[in-house]
Amino acid sequence: MNMYKIYHTNSLLIQEKYSLAELLENMPAAIQERARRYKFEHDGYQFLIGRLLLKHGLRELGRDDQLTKITYLDNDKPHLEGISFNISHSGDLVVCVL
Repeated sequence: MNMYKIYHTNSLLIQEKYSLAELLENMPAAIQERARRYKFEHDGYQFLIGRLLLKHGLRELGRDDQLTKITYLDNDKPHLEGISFNISHSGDLVVCVL
């Protein structure tokens, strides 16, 4: 039996409360770098919030050390060995499914 966990948030609520710099403080360097590459700050927030949702889900699984092990497949899809996940965003909604 597969068990899925779904995490979601409205990114505007996060953006109103925290600066991008504040959210990046406790993230791995590779994620910080990637978030800062976006031309528009909103896109950086969307990327980062997706990773924060993933971090939360991994912590619940007892695997919070895995965030630093994200690699990217040829199609630029993030990948973690042994963990199936997907991050998506549309408008102000960000979703992570584990």
